[in-house]
Amino acid sequence: MDRRLVVAGVLAGLAVGLVYGLDAGWPARRPGDWAEKVTASRLTAEAFGVIRAAKAARGIHLPAEDVNRTGVIGPAVSPLVSSVGHLGAKRTAANPSFAAVLVELFHEAGARRGDAVALAFSGSFPSLNIATLAAAHVLGLRPVLISSLGASNYGAADPEMTWLDMETVLRDRGLWASRSFRAGLGGIPQVPQVFDRDPRELALAALARNGVPLIEEGAIEAAVAARLAAYAEAAGGAPIRVFVNVGGAAVNLGEGPVAARMPGGLHLLSALDVHRGRGVVSRMAERGIPVIHLLSVERLVRRYGLPVDPSPLPPIGEGVVFERGPLHRPRGRSRQNGRIGSGEAGRHQPTGMNGVE
Repeated sequence: MDRRLVVAGVLAGLAVGLVYGLDAGWPARRPGDWAEKVTASRLTAEAFGVIRAAKAARGIHLPAEDVNRTGVIGPAVSPLVSSVGHLGAKRTAANPSFAAVLVELFHEAGARRGDAVALAFSGSFPSLNIATLAAAHVLGLRPVLISSLGASNYGAADPEMTWLDMETVLRDRGLWASRSFRAGLGGIPQVPQVFDRDPRELALAALARNGVPLIEEGAIEAAVAARLAAYAEAAGGAPIRVFVNVGGAAVNLGEGPVAARMPGGLHLLSALDVHRGRGVVSRMAERGIPVIHLLSVERLVRRYGLPVDPSPLPPIGEGVVFERGPLHRPRGRSRQNGRIGSGEAGRHQPTGMNGVE
């Protein structure tokens, strides 16, 4: 038999086998963190379902604005609404695949299994809170969490299902063990004449039924100091490796002009703001602790190839964020000086997602 015919036959057989294998669903080559991103996203979707079921059990109807029936879009008006929120941003954030963004940001910040990560949550974006906890759980990180009960429009503003209630439901269902060890009121207005129930009393009731102590509030300097001390105590002497801020709480962003304009994403700066009234974000950054800031979500998702205000939600695994590999950043001098209250920290230059939006 002609040797050329034999070679041609072998190549044809290989081609047929390849086509058959692709049709049979052979997996394509995946980036190194693909499984982590998919797992975190699926865990987030499961958590949304748990919240949705818990609301139904309590007779809480999903608003019409929750077009994807995620369960994490709250009421437009409530005694616990403390600021203005944009519906499109809330629905954009209510995409389980946002957890993949958090996986990538944690990797880029240099977080490793077992690291303590300080988290600052409000009720404004329960979807992002959940995505952050899901990513931290999958990566084996140790969350140290302080929350606030105030929420912007369409956030976790239902008095019977605040962010602290959602935490309790998710923990009781065994999705993860993380919970807030302290919580503030988060700018909840004291205007009982507008509502049938006093907003402050509703917030204090949520704290009590979820067993979360109230953290000191008042002047920003004192409130920031209280949070830094609380994070250090809860970390048990371990260095804080990453700080994640979700939302625009004044105590976290501060009253200075720099942090208020900070774009969403990862920031590796030694000092974001030197003005008076600095928030927790700037105080963490000056200690060399990488800061992940989650706000301006519509701009943020565009960087990662996720859709803005999608309906229906895209399948988990779709998008640029699932297609590129992990961005690991080696620990440097500042990674060893991440203890709150430590002395001179390593100096960083702006990298990663920091920049002008």
